[in-house]
Amino acid sequence: MRLLDRLPHEGGIFVLEGEAGIGKTHLMLHWANKHTADFPDGCYYADLNGTVAQNQNEAIVTGILQALGVSPTAADRPEQLLDLFRSVAAGKRILLLLDNAVSPAQVASLLPDGNFAVLVTSRRSLADLGKTHGAQRIPLGKLTTGESLALLREAGDPARVDADPAATAAVIGVCQRLPLALSLAAEQLLASPGLTMGELAADLSAREVGATLVVSLNTDLTFPVVLESAYGKLPARVKRTLWLIAAQPCRALDKFALAALTGLDAPAFEGDLALLTRYKLVEHRRDGRIQLQSMIREFAAGHADPEEVRLAERRLIHFLVLTAQNAGNAMAKDWTGPMKYPAVPGVTPLVFAEQQQALKWFRAERRTALTLLGAVGPREPQASRLAVLYLPYLFLTKPWSMCLELIGHGVRIARDAQDHFDLARCLHGMAWVLHELRRDADALPYLRRAMALQDNELDDKQGKAWTAFTFGECLTATGKLSEALRYFEIARAHFDETHQPLGRAFVLSSMAFAVYEQDPEGAISRAEEAVTIATELDNPALRGCSHHQLGLLHQRDGNLEKAVVEFRKALVIRRPTPERWGTADTLLSLGETYAQLHREADARAALTESMAIFADLHDPREYVAKATLTQLQVPPVPPEQNWLPDSEQPHP
Repeated sequence: MRLLDRLPHEGGIFVLEGEAGIGKTHLMLHWANKHTADFPDGCYYADLNGTVAQNQNEAIVTGILQALGVSPTAADRPEQLLDLFRSVAAGKRILLLLDNAVSPAQVASLLPDGNFAVLVTSRRSLADLGKTHGAQRIPLGKLTTGESLALLREAGDPARVDADPAATAAVIGVCQRLPLALSLAAEQLLASPGLTMGELAADLSAREVGATLVVSLNTDLTFPVVLESAYGKLPARVKRTLWLIAAQPCRALDKFALAALTGLDAPAFEGDLALLTRYKLVEHRRDGRIQLQSMIREFAAGHADPEEVRLAERRLIHFLVLTAQNAGNAMAKDWTGPMKYPAVPGVTPLVFAEQQQALKWFRAERRTALTLLGAVGPREPQASRLAVLYLPYLFLTKPWSMCLELIGHGVRIARDAQDHFDLARCLHGMAWVLHELRRDADALPYLRRAMALQDNELDDKQGKAWTAFTFGECLTATGKLSEALRYFEIARAHFDETHQPLGRAFVLSSMAFAVYEQDPEGAISRAEEAVTIATELDNPALRGCSHHQLGLLHQRDGNLEKAVVEFRKALVIRRPTPERWGTADTLLSLGETYAQLHREADARAALTESMAIFADLHDPREYVAKATLTQLQVPPVPPEQNWLPDSEQPHP
C-alpha cells in the first residue's frame, strides 16, 4: 500500500504479481477505491481474463473511450482506436487498472501517453515490462502460518479453530496459506455450525489426494481443493445457480436479471444467493450488482452444462427485452405498439411507474445490452429486438458511439436471422443516428431499405410512420422540401391511423420547417399544434422538443422575443431530465437569440453553459457555441470601415 501511494504523485506502472488466490485483484480495487479523488478524470478497469483474445484491446479501448464520453467512430479504422485513446488521455489524470494480464506486450499495447498511472495484476512474471517501460513489480507472497491462523480465527469460529491445533495446521497446509482459500475454509465453518476442524481437514485432505484444479492457462499454478470442497457442500440447485452466473458473458448483473437467468422465482433465487454469499462465492458490489471473483468464475464455469447455459442466456435476453419494452412504454405511452413482446415463462420483467425510473434502468443496463448483443446475439435471433427497444433512451440521451454500436448489432442479428420486422426497425434506427450526425446522404439508403420491407413484407404502420418521418427530416436537411412534405404526410397519416398523437406531434413540429418558406403562418400554426399535443400528453421529451422547435421558427420569423420565451420554456422542461444534449442545444439557440437582441450578458451565460455541456459530451456543436461566444467578444468591423493597412491599399 505504501508503494502504491506513490502512483498519484509520480505516475508510472505498478505490477502486482502472485499466484491465483493471493489477493491481487482485491488489493488493486481496495487501493483504487481509496484514491479515486486523486484521479479527477476517472479510474478505468479492464479485466484481461488471463488471455489474449482476438479484438480484446479494441473492445477495452472502445469501452474506456465511451466512459470518457468520446465516440470510437472518431477513429477511421479499428487499429487507430489506441491512437485516439492516447490523444484523448493526454494531459488527463486518469488511473488505468488492468486485471489478469498475461504478458508485457499485452500491457504495453494499452498504455496511454504522458504522465499516466497504471496498476496491473498478473499471475505471471512481467519482468520485461520493467525493462521496457520502467514498471515496478510488487510480488505478493503467501501469508505466514501465524497470519493464516489469524485469518481463520477472524473469519471463522475462533473456538473451533483453537480446539484442534493439528487439524487447523492441516487446513492451513491444504489451503497453501492463500487468503482466498483460507477465507473459503472459514466460511465453511460459519455455514456449518456442527462442522469440526478435524472433519473439515479430513474432507480437504481427501479431495487433495483426488484432484488438483488448474485455473490458469499454460502455467503450473494450481488452486487448492478448498474451492472444490465448498462447492461440494452446496445443494444441486445452488450449484446450478453458481455456474449459470459464472458462464454468462456479463461481468456483473443485478439480482432481477440473475433470477431471470436461472429461471427461478424471487424467493428461490434469494435463497440460493444467500447461501452463495454465506460461503463467499459471490461478491456484492456497492452499486447492488453481483459478480464472481475471477478464479471462482473460472472454476464454476468449468462445471456448467452448455445446454443449460444456452437456455439461461435466452432467458436473460428475454428479461432485458421485456423490461426494455416496459421502460419504453413508461417513457411514451404504448410506444412499442405492434412489436409488443409476449410474456416468457420463468421471466419476470421490471415495471416502471414513471419516466425517470425507466431512464435510470436504460442507462444502468446499456453495457449489459451491448455485451449480450455482441456475445449472445448471433445465436439468439430475438436479441435484435433489444436494439430496437433501446431507441427511446438513445433518442433522449444521444450517446452517439453507443447508438452506432447497439443498432449495428441489431442490424446484423436481424439480417442474419431474416427477421424483417426487427431489421426494418433497426435500419430506421441507424438512419436516425446518421441524420443526427448530419450525414443525411448516408442515412437515405437505410431508410429506403426499411421502407421497402415495410411496404412489401410487413404490416407495421407504426414502424413505417417513423421511417417516413425520418425520411422527411433527412430530405428537409438536404433542401428537398417538396419531397420531404410528401413523406411527412405519409407519416402523419399512419400515426393518425394507429392513434399515435406522440408521433403526430413530432411530425407537425418537423413539418413546420419544410413549409415555412411557402407558408410562414401555417408553419407556426403546425408547431403550436405540436406544443398543444405535447402538453396534453404531458410527455417531457416531446414538450421540450416542441417548444424548442417553435422557438426556432419564431427566431427565423424575426420574432426574437417570442423565440426567447419558447426557448426558456424548453429549458425549464429539459434541465431536470437526462436530456443533456437537448439542454445544450436549447441553450445554444437561446444564446444566439440573446446575441441578436444585443443582450450580451445573457447571451454569454447561455453560450458558456451550452459549450461546457457539449464539451463534456464530446459533441462538435461545442465549437458552434464557441464561435458565437467569440463573436460577442470580438465586435464586427462596420461595413464602411476599410480595414486594410495603408501599405496594402489598392492603387488606381
